Amino acid sequence: MTRGPRLPIDPPSQRRAGRLIVSASLLVCLALSVLGTIYVVSCWNYANRFIEPNPSTVSGAIVGGGGTVPALSFSEVLVQTELGPAPAWYIPSRGTADATWAIMVHGLNASRVEPLRAVAAVHALAIPILDITYRNDYSAPGSPDGLAHLGGTEWRDLDAAVQVAGKMGARRVVLYGWSMGATLISAFLAHSAVAGLVSAVVLDSPVLSLLATMRFQADEGGIWRPVVWGAAQLIRMRTGTDPGDLDLDVHPPRTEPPVLVIQGTADTLVPVETARRFVARAPARGWDVRYLEIPDAGHTRAWDQDPVRYDAAATEFLRAYLR
Repeated sequence: MTRGPRLPIDPPSQRRAGRLIVSASLLVCLALSVLGTIYVVSCWNYANRFIEPNPSTVSGAIVGGGGTVPALSFSEVLVQTELGPAPAWYIPSRGTADATWAIMVHGLNASRVEPLRAVAAVHALAIPILDITYRNDYSAPGSPDGLAHLGGTEWRDLDAAVQVAGKMGARRVVLYGWSMGATLISAFLAHSAVAGLVSAVVLDSPVLSLLATMRFQADEGGIWRPVVWGAAQLIRMRTGTDPGDLDLDVHPPRTEPPVLVIQGTADTLVPVETARRFVARAPARGWDVRYLEIPDAGHTRAWDQDPVRYDAAATEFLRAYLR
């Protein structure tokens, strides 16, 4: 067998080809490194949107677009939490029906002003109100790591507030939460030894599924969907709270009191579809969940949009569980 003639080898050409391959490889590695860095930074920044406290310092009364908050007498009490005293506004009842108290829980980076929208309707039912603060709020103790745990540890401050209400005469409590306050209430219902004292819950613009909320906000803000996954992993690693567990539909709490969900259709922070799905599936579990949807209302602005309908629904719901 005879071999054909060998092709001539040009050493300079081989060297040039080798250099091109190495350069191309380095460029690919550099590009991947840059893209990886951009991805990690994007995930970090997006995670911080949910766990970096930026407490509101707003105080005083609010005036909504559709109504006003009446002037009511109140005093400030200190709730002794495991991290130190957290102030709360105490609004006494105007009657003698003090067996049931309402405890108001505002959302992440909001303040005690947020729940003032519901004060008039609740106060008209002649029950005392405790409008609380919790860790990382302005004037409340900070968390040891300086991060919000999305209800994972904050529920203990609500637990302390419920116990304060008990010492002041409450035998039952109504929990009223806004936005991320819903995850705090959900964690309380899942873990607290006194969760059985809760006779009813009202959730306004609630974060019923953190992952669904993160995806929704990412889509609204033009953020690449894989960033949500990375941000969720960072939240879990940095706080110990798994965003996937914060889903009231998939992981309902062990205590399931009657719930009224109030949601605006123009909410740009929480998807209205999540509330609709949660309410639709609740009856199959035997969970008494009612629903009020306010057209064109933004995040936590259902009362501002239609205070008459809002107050009527909240009053009718709560009155059924005052005993």
